[in-house]
Amino acid sequence: MPEIPTTTRTTGTAATSSPRHRSRLHGLGYNLPDVFKAGWNGGGAATSTGHRRVVRTVDPVARDISRVLPLPVIGFADGVQTRSLLRHVEHRPVSLVWVAAGAVHAPSATLLEFRQRLELVGSAADGAVLAGLSRAGRGLPFHLLEELTPWGVAVATQALVDEWRQGLERDVIASTAIPEGKYLIVDGSIRRYACDGLVGVVKAVEDTQYLGDESALPDKAGWRSPVFSLPARTTSERAVVSTYLRLHSSPGTESWSHGLIRLEAHDPETLDAACALALRHRQSRGSGDPRWATHLEGMHRAEEVLKAFRHPFLEW
Repeated sequence: MPEIPTTTRTTGTAATSSPRHRSRLHGLGYNLPDVFKAGWNGGGAATSTGHRRVVRTVDPVARDISRVLPLPVIGFADGVQTRSLLRHVEHRPVSLVWVAAGAVHAPSATLLEFRQRLELVGSAADGAVLAGLSRAGRGLPFHLLEELTPWGVAVATQALVDEWRQGLERDVIASTAIPEGKYLIVDGSIRRYACDGLVGVVKAVEDTQYLGDESALPDKAGWRSPVFSLPARTTSERAVVSTYLRLHSSPGTESWSHGLIRLEAHDPETLDAACALALRHRQSRGSGDPRWATHLEGMHRAEEVLKAFRHPFLEW
């Protein structure tokens, strides 16, 4: 094993007593020699910053889950958003933003939890304009962005909308009382949620690298792929188990991802029942929902309940 590095390269009183040498040894007053003695294990090459996907197989067998009993649920949790462009000032957009999130009981479609936020958003350079609109709106809140270019304001506004919506979703899910033995179905991944009793439904599945062999993706409706685990990446995440489920068969005239979703759960024992629930809530082409192939009926109904709180002016 390589020796612990030192700052002393020469011997003699002159070397050890020079101000430059002493400043290195002092290390801003901290005891760096003892830190190295306690922590040094030979060094080595630095850890690569390149991305590495970590997936572990839990169940290598694909299964037909069409006869599995569906998971008992308390409801569906989702978020909605609307961004209305009011005007431009020196080409910079000034927007009125509404975001909302809620947990909707199934099957009664009543609200279990609800949060919403309505604010004006624009560049700080246009603060006077937003302040005037705020007064016209009887104290309507406004948020000033530091960006000055039109495209910078547009990008920052969209990022802010996503941030606000996700924050409301987290608050709603953390506040929803989930009875023992029941589950709350969440739109999107549940890795960032600490509470139990959640199942996540991910509609965007173009990234299927979680499976080492993509031929393991299910072709027939009612089948799920092998089950795999996704470890937590940060201290604010939880590990989950996941699988791909085919809600609708995908003929050659459709995209390969037609009718394909991915589900997440904290417990492998609940995953098949969650797939069975998703099958029960799959929609038909004539449902009127443009995302019918991958959007669950319960989640679509939850969105409609939330959108009912949107002011009619925001529907323009």
